[in-house]
Amino acid sequence: MDVSIVREGGRPKGVTQMAIEYVAKEIPPVPEPSYRGERYSELVPDTLDLAERAALAINGMTGPTDPAADYEVYWRAHFTYNPPAMIHANPDTGIRSKFQIALPLMRLISGSDQDRHVEQRWLEVLLHQQGEDGLLRTPIRSRPWAWPHFSRSTASQTGLGMLKVGTGEEAAEELPTQVIEPQHNGFAMAAAAHYAQVADRGFWEQFARRIVDGYTRFVLDRGDYGWHSQVVYDDELDRQADVVTAPNGLAASWPGWSALGLNRVFATFGYEPARDLAGKLLRGVMRSGYYGADGAFGLDDPDAAPGADRYGVRHFHNHTLSLLHALDHALMVGDQEMLDWARAGYLHATSFGEPNTGWFPERASGPLYPQACELCCTADMIMMALLFGVAGLDDGGWDAADRYLRNQFAEGQLRRSDWVYRLSTGEPLSKTKGDPPTHVHDHRYDDFVAASLDRVPERNIGAFSGWADVNDWALLHEERRYLRGIQHCCTGNAARAIYFAWLHTLPRVGDT
Repeated sequence: MDVSIVREGGRPKGVTQMAIEYVAKEIPPVPEPSYRGERYSELVPDTLDLAERAALAINGMTGPTDPAADYEVYWRAHFTYNPPAMIHANPDTGIRSKFQIALPLMRLISGSDQDRHVEQRWLEVLLHQQGEDGLLRTPIRSRPWAWPHFSRSTASQTGLGMLKVGTGEEAAEELPTQVIEPQHNGFAMAAAAHYAQVADRGFWEQFARRIVDGYTRFVLDRGDYGWHSQVVYDDELDRQADVVTAPNGLAASWPGWSALGLNRVFATFGYEPARDLAGKLLRGVMRSGYYGADGAFGLDDPDAAPGADRYGVRHFHNHTLSLLHALDHALMVGDQEMLDWARAGYLHATSFGEPNTGWFPERASGPLYPQACELCCTADMIMMALLFGVAGLDDGGWDAADRYLRNQFAEGQLRRSDWVYRLSTGEPLSKTKGDPPTHVHDHRYDDFVAASLDRVPERNIGAFSGWADVNDWALLHEERRYLRGIQHCCTGNAARAIYFAWLHTLPRVGDT
């Protein structure tokens, strides 16, 4: 985004702020991050420049945001439409906190100050979301794009552990004002741990510890392992105490996502409850049946009937992200059982893709072909390969990470916008009013709600492809044309992989 534009209170001039209802009306001043370091120019070989890629990633995270909604991220960018469009959807909140994990890392690498006003408002929103029990709450009723996904009258566990889809505006009176998303809370812990390195350490340590302490409210403790039964909760968390059956399939993997934040809180602040809770959740994922004893990937929905949305599907990233966080935890605490499990899962994952280039599929099995590569899949594999190399457990990890980085990963970052406009030539004109989609995956429509058509390709420079082909940035197959573009969960994960690669470019291993 153009940082030179005239602004009023951090927003472009003339933009009116939405009345988003946060749980905390008043917050303390948020310490501004300080990125210090020596800046210099150097002549280097014409090769992959991770600092340059990090600076581009900052644009790819802060650019596709909505200044009228506290710079909430537009989760998806669709390049098929004319002009290309970005849309809000309920995952926006979790994507923003995922960006907050990576953004300070990208600034440390590149020294870029682009869009500092966006970063500061994101940090303020974290404080506005924190309740008295420490947990972050996501506003629902005041964010219309979330309406199709939540209704108090239909709030019950499904096969995927989610709240059932509501009926949009008709259910507005029954919508919860706030919900609690474990994933968002987990990512916010990791963000706090990273901001503690560049701002007031005590401030962010207190913030993170409060989330950890609150998180235990919806963890069902079974001794050395545990789980939580849903991916979204209202404030009646105690009602989960009677749930005795652990979730299966995809829902069983969600606690592994939050383990990232718990790991980072322990590594940064030495807060042992975070370490213990991460171990319980990851062991719960290990024993859930979502993985085989040999690391094989289980079904996302074992109970799905033929013809159902996830019948026969094994989602690659939902498996590898938990493996990545388990590997991180096992190396920190010396858990050999978890380390063996993560290694088996990693080796199994390599069998699904092209290990020479780093092309790994969105789905390891199931329908929805032609297949695509989510760049978050490649990012997971890069980070795991590097961790194995750093730990001295697999010298091949260095070469694998290098191949993945220079091929699928590097080509998966958007660096030009001109071709995007040519892609949509001849399509009907996009509009920005109309009925919202009825499902998070139903984006094959021409009338958008909560959307932006403003300079979409340019604002997404530096982001990563959501569905890449083997030799093309976007799928050109007609049957999946609506997937040409970005889902920004990939951008957040890929930005973390840039930092992993930069950090471990010249490591010291023993005397070498």
